[in-house]
Amino acid sequence: MSYIDLHAHVLPGVDDGAETLEASLMMLRMASEHGTKALAVTPHGAGVTKTQYLGKFERLKAAAARESLPVKLFFGMEMMADGTLFDRLQSGDVQPLGESRFLLVEFDPLDSSEWCAAATEHIQKYGYVPLIAHPERYVILQNEPWRAELWTERGAALQVTRSGIFGAFGRRAAETARVLLERDLAFCVASD
Repeated sequence: MSYIDLHAHVLPGVDDGAETLEASLMMLRMASEHGTKALAVTPHGAGVTKTQYLGKFERLKAAAARESLPVKLFFGMEMMADGTLFDRLQSGDVQPLGESRFLLVEFDPLDSSEWCAAATEHIQKYGYVPLIAHPERYVILQNEPWRAELWTERGAALQVTRSGIFGAFGRRAAETARVLLERDLAFCVASD
């Protein structure tokens, strides 16, 4: 079986993911050994332009090619849905997943349903499909999981985190992840 991972923090030294190039390559080896054939390199976008990351992404791709790692890498960014996102959408300083229209976006776990709805609608106005990262962590969905159906009906896609299913973010997050999967509301499961 082969997999595509749409959310992975493997760009070295930029966020809470891989700290070094060696760690990045180790993560890519492990992903390949577990059947991953393609992987979205999705560093956090807060306070950093996509141009600042592109050189590091190209160096990672070159290092993976030198190691003959059979994982196709494509670039994306995990964008925080805060007040700066609207300006970045307007200026074009966001990076969807590869050449797709999917924009990986995360919310603060305590954001209101109204804010989440407004942000996803705004993202869609710019022609992107909001791919909402780790929805199982959001208190609004833990309390009212039925809201996930509204998000998907309005054109958003949900990305559940693999470790969240197994309790890495607590019991409530694990229960919410299972509900999303059981109701077929998760677009994908990713490593994050």
